[in-house]
Amino acid sequence: MLVAELEQPGVLEEISSWKEKWPECFVALSVTEPDKELWIAAETAGADVANRGALPRLFMKG
Repeated sequence: MLVAELEQPGVLEEISSWKEKWPECFVALSVTEPDKELWIAAETAGADVANRGALPRLFMKG
């Protein structure tokens, strides 16, 4: 399991690399200010994304 903040520089590249090595790994990203393009890019890279308040629900889902 990998948990990170979507707004961190370089996180999308790290997620893509992580998912290539460990495709079954659950990746959860939190956001403080939703940005539609960034959110979609993160999901495309293989991450589950939620605002910070909803992040615990991702753990129950994963």
